[in-house]
Amino acid sequence: MLDIKNINVYIGGSLIIRNVSLTVKRGEVVSLIGRNGAGKTTLLKTIMGLLKPASGEIKFSGEDITHLSSSKIAKLGIGYAPDDLRIFPSLTVEENIELPMLVKGKSKKDMKDKLEFIYSVFPKLLKYRNRLGTQISGGERRMLAVARALAADPIMLLLDEPFEGLAPIIRLELTKSIHELLNRGLTFLITESNIRHVPNFINTLSVIERGEIIYSGGLEEAPDNDQVRQIFGLV
Repeated sequence: MLDIKNINVYIGGSLIIRNVSLTVKRGEVVSLIGRNGAGKTTLLKTIMGLLKPASGEIKFSGEDITHLSSSKIAKLGIGYAPDDLRIFPSLTVEENIELPMLVKGKSKKDMKDKLEFIYSVFPKLLKYRNRLGTQISGGERRMLAVARALAADPIMLLLDEPFEGLAPIIRLELTKSIHELLNRGLTFLITESNIRHVPNFINTLSVIERGEIIYSGGLEEAPDNDQVRQIFGLV
């Protein structure tokens, strides 16, 4: 579904992503982990067309999206929940979710059906649907960011550190929601800075360090890799 080949990305004259190749097959969950500043967010922004690679190729469902705009990439079916969340504080939870649907010109019935689907996956958001974006917790705002990305009818979601800073119980709730969406056919690329927060149902774990993929394989086998052990302090 998503096929990244040998991309290099510069920011301000510095090479941030170095010859990265990564594949996410339809119906899979791939977790990209790395320390802060390793290049995780830069890679997701490049996939979404917010940054342009100096070289390399990105394909989605067989189509070359390397130089497409972010709006065109979104229309092809990639949703993005950034690490800075971008929740509109003056809008209610439900209005935040509805916004992508209004942009797409969905009918009232389609919007109602989509809201019912989203609330079935994130029941806590139904409870707080009339609260402003500033009146819910940090964990609930992360759920809202994923829900809003889901409102645009993606077939693949890019989630940038969705578990960062969450209390264990909220992290478990969000993990269950992601697993339910996976069972409903969505595909995921999820970044994380803490290997202990990676869901155990992922298909592939890739580790990025200083803009390079240094490990790609199973989650259980990752601690056997010396570099992975050193980066994340595994014993």
